Amino acid sequence: MEHIVWLENLFGAVADLGEEGRAAVNFLRSRGTKVGFKKARPNVGAFWTVFGNIRLNSHYYNYNTPLDDLRIKTLIIHEVRHLQQGFFTALSVFGELDARQLEFDIYHRV
Repeated sequence: MEHIVWLENLFGAVADLGEEGRAAVNFLRSRGTKVGFKKARPNVGAFWTVFGNIRLNSHYYNYNTPLDDLRIKTLIIHEVRHLQQGFFTALSVFGELDARQLEFDIYHRV
């Protein structure tokens, strides 16, 4: 599947989660954030980069991952929160706790 089509479908799926999802997608669009795949340690679902991009762990996710999978959508929102926090906060215990709490709340609400 072409990356642009996949990305638009992913953004639509994330936006369907509610206000937090729509805000995350608006943030990604406004910044032109690149979302893609990269292999990472097995305990990592996704991560943000110092260049302001988001990578999903290719060990678990690829273009064929169903976009109705709640985990991929909440991971995107989690990583967007880190990008919103800024570099130093995103690397802090507070930043991780904040992003995980947001992800957890959405996951259990849905």
